[in-house]
Amino acid sequence: MDDSWDVSKAVRTFDAFPKASHHYVTHSSRGGIMTIIWTILTLYLAFHELSSWFGGQEEHQFSVAREIGDMMQINIDMTVAMPCDVIQVNVQSATGDRVLAQNALTLEGTTFDTSSSHLLTTTTPHSPPSLPSILRASKKRKFPSRKLIKNADACRIYGSLDVDKVQGDLHITTVGHGYQTHSPQHLAHEKMNFSHVIDELSFGAFYPKLENPLDMTASVTEEHWQTFKYFLSIVPTTYISTLPPSHSIHTNQYAVTSQSRPSPATHSGGKPPGIFFQYDIEPLELTVRDKRAGMGSFLVRVAGVLGGVFVCAEWGLKGWDVVLRKKLGRGEGEGGEGEGLLSPVEGKAYF
Repeated sequence: MDDSWDVSKAVRTFDAFPKASHHYVTHSSRGGIMTIIWTILTLYLAFHELSSWFGGQEEHQFSVAREIGDMMQINIDMTVAMPCDVIQVNVQSATGDRVLAQNALTLEGTTFDTSSSHLLTTTTPHSPPSLPSILRASKKRKFPSRKLIKNADACRIYGSLDVDKVQGDLHITTVGHGYQTHSPQHLAHEKMNFSHVIDELSFGAFYPKLENPLDMTASVTEEHWQTFKYFLSIVPTTYISTLPPSHSIHTNQYAVTSQSRPSPATHSGGKPPGIFFQYDIEPLELTVRDKRAGMGSFLVRVAGVLGGVFVCAEWGLKGWDVVLRKKLGRGEGEGGEGEGLLSPVEGKAYF
């Protein structure tokens, strides 16, 4: 073995992909532009693949609810077009338990404003929020504060209360109508106005940034004896992100239908006017989690995308050269014969 042989020099000069001699390479602006385009397209596709991998694919799985008879939290923030001292708020469950909800909630005087709300029947097409956006919005916060107005004509009802996790009704009525009380107050029929704006109605932990079907909805009526009914079907839902650091939240989704009608002039033998939320707990629970391919599969996809772009760019450049030669006559000499790769350059001999 020759000791003079330099291993490091051999490694530096080794090239697994031999290049053509610089004498046979012609630099052009067209090739430079194609290189820039290929680089930008490659970076874009690589970033897109990386974003798709981090976002993952949502997997929805239904299962039988395991928790039965537990407690559930109701979060409400709404405004009714009547003074607070004539409003009653109660919750009654299917087991017969009754909760005087206004003792757990806060009632404050405010103004009745529907400018930032919409009718429940008004729907605008929108795509459902993604799992990452839901998890980003899952931050527990307090109810926003407003300027307190004394002797106001409208009442803001807000707060959270715990109820049995069974079918139940949340009632908003007036004093002297509905539940029997020892109070001598009785609101005259012509002073009733159950027009209302719902800023928040959710079940479970209070996440104000999570959107719910009844959020920012309004119902307005000119009738004094008007009944508003909302029928809610609640599905316990768990959102899980497997991307480190893993994160999960447990809340409830619901679907809603509504009904509105004038009540009879008298409620003897019937129900009084008011706002009624009838909710029912579905015996199913939904789990939403993100699912993504392994790191090896991700790298194979990126390599395939980059290689595909490179091959397409090379064939595109070759095709463009063929078009220019045939249509515009570029690169042709006398007699119609084009110059080949080994055609001699003037003043230069290769052999």
